[in-house]
Amino acid sequence: MSTVEEWWDAVAAAALLGTARRGVPTAPETVPMPDRRGPSAQTALLDASALGGAMVRSGRPLRTGSAPAAAPADRLPVAPAGGVQLLELVLNQTPGGADLRGDLLGHWLACANAAGYRVPSRLLPRLLDQALTRPELHRDALAAADARGAWLVANRRRWRPMIASAQAAVAGERSLDDAAWAREPTAARAEMLTRLRAADPAAARERLESTWASEKAADRATLIKTLRTGLSPEDEPFLERALDDRSADVRGSARLLLDALPGSARGQRLGALLRPLISVTGIVRRTLHVAPPAEADAAATRDGLDQAPKGRSQRGHWLQQLTAGAPLEVWTDATGRDPAATWPMITDPDARAGIISAVIARRDPVWARALVDDVHRGELLEIVPNADREAIVLRQLLTGAGSGTGSGATTISARLRAVPGPWSLDFSRTILDLLAARERELTRSVATLAARMPPEIVPDLHRLPDALAKQRNQLIQHLSLVHAITEAFQ
Repeated sequence: MSTVEEWWDAVAAAALLGTARRGVPTAPETVPMPDRRGPSAQTALLDASALGGAMVRSGRPLRTGSAPAAAPADRLPVAPAGGVQLLELVLNQTPGGADLRGDLLGHWLACANAAGYRVPSRLLPRLLDQALTRPELHRDALAAADARGAWLVANRRRWRPMIASAQAAVAGERSLDDAAWAREPTAARAEMLTRLRAADPAAARERLESTWASEKAADRATLIKTLRTGLSPEDEPFLERALDDRSADVRGSARLLLDALPGSARGQRLGALLRPLISVTGIVRRTLHVAPPAEADAAATRDGLDQAPKGRSQRGHWLQQLTAGAPLEVWTDATGRDPAATWPMITDPDARAGIISAVIARRDPVWARALVDDVHRGELLEIVPNADREAIVLRQLLTGAGSGTGSGATTISARLRAVPGPWSLDFSRTILDLLAARERELTRSVATLAARMPPEIVPDLHRLPDALAKQRNQLIQHLSLVHAITEAFQ
């Protein structure tokens, strides 16, 4: 056989047809077959299949004839037997279903790394395959894979992105040279920029600007959105220039990013346009009257007061764009009150829509707290300080507060996802009581409950009715396994 790849194809054919119909191929010199004296055809085929299969699993490219360097010795001890058994269970037959596998893998890897243990070699291919599709696990998976795991990843192209992902999570993409940057497809460059923005926003912006003038409009529209990560006033000059871009998509993205920078020159320009349009009316019940802009000159059009979408009021569209970009202080200055007292005074739907967009874009916790009981948006709840979220969600769910649908399944699920874990035991018990009579809602929320409820809730789960046996068992199995994994590394 002239190549390893041709030899492996011939081995597969012999295994399929049988040695009586197809002879066992002779291995190339670069394949270290065992030295046996006169093996039978069946033994020779088994030897070839075992060795070739190991080469495939290890990631050795079969199309090349050069053997890779031997794997270095692992530095860490293998995980305790109990921990290994639990990892096999998670990888092969995850209790609660595949939707919960990522959470369990993350917990196992975190425990193993904290305790200084590694994954046994025989489980590395399965673990790496599972971690590959979960970027949040890349760093922990490579750490627990130890030296042999790093060797496997380096020798198999399928797993190599994990190395770049894990390194970028720490150091960004600082070493990417101009030639390599130019060769990468747009989607890959957007991912690189996003990672680098998290580590070094200025370096990422400089990288973006280095090829900006030569980029296609569609590529510029994709790449500019990466500035959302690590957005700061230092990005304003670039975004201000992007307001004059030939592409409407680029201009629109620049405006949305500037909406998140209320102190920008654009924010001040829009604030100056908005202030004269606001007046306080009423004596007993004071409200804010907002007059929509009557016209938009060239400067206002550049700042976002553009043509309304079909079927949309032009002046209403202008007002929403204006309020989305102007500083929120415009409203509290007009009333002399705080956001909680100011928000009920604003009744114009376009103004309210713009304010909601501004609060979400700027992640303003004070304004978000003022809006969250009236505007049931998961994005607002995520901005409220963690310590307040459980109380807010409980109050909304127990009172049936909602945006026209009461405590519907989607609303409950979205609200629960906005409360980070681990949840308190009291909060978990109340949510469980609430969902016990709502089979569909409980089913949709199982993954969230399993990932965020504390293991101490298990005794309460046993009290769920038999009609919810499937969901009850999923939660019990998952939380019991979380507890068992923790115990295995202590």
